[in-house]
Amino acid sequence: KKEEQLSTHEIELKVLHPKAMEQVQFQYAQYYQKGDVIRSNLFLDRSGIYYGEYYQVGEINENHLKNNTVPLITENGQKRTLHLDELPQYSPMQIASGRMLEIYEEIHLKVAENDKLVITRNHNSSGLVNSTVARVGKITDSNITLIFDENPDKTFALDSNELRHVDHGYVLTNMKVQGKDKKH
Repeated sequence: KKEEQLSTHEIELKVLHPKAMEQVQFQYAQYYQKGDVIRSNLFLDRSGIYYGEYYQVGEINENHLKNNTVPLITENGQKRTLHLDELPQYSPMQIASGRMLEIYEEIHLKVAENDKLVITRNHNSSGLVNSTVARVGKITDSNITLIFDENPDKTFALDSNELRHVDHGYVLTNMKVQGKDKKH
């Protein structure tokens, strides 16, 4: 902004940042906090948890801790209870990339026209690939356009799920740039 390369008009996107939790911690209610966002990579029948769905952690009380359960709220406001004993038993031999749950913290990311963003999770139906960098094009009251070097521009509603997995893309590690999902 100081160099006048970014627009002074900023918006805030609600985005998801991975929460630092070890897989063994997924098994215990004490490690979850109200407001955490969970994406399940499993179908958990008793808990009513579906693969690929997002849930927000509700208020955790003593009963939840005692019973090792986590209260969840679906995206349409329905209540669920995650029974942590329904998760596969933790094994130190599990591969970190094969997480049964993804735990996120919801944050507000300030974005302006000409900002660089990096996609932080694949979104196949939209053609977004993890580690891809885009420049923010036009921002309106309801939409944002992302400009990609190698792909067509894409316009999204400001509240779209695709924008939940972005971050500023000014500094990237070698690991991020050469990520397993990146097309080489």
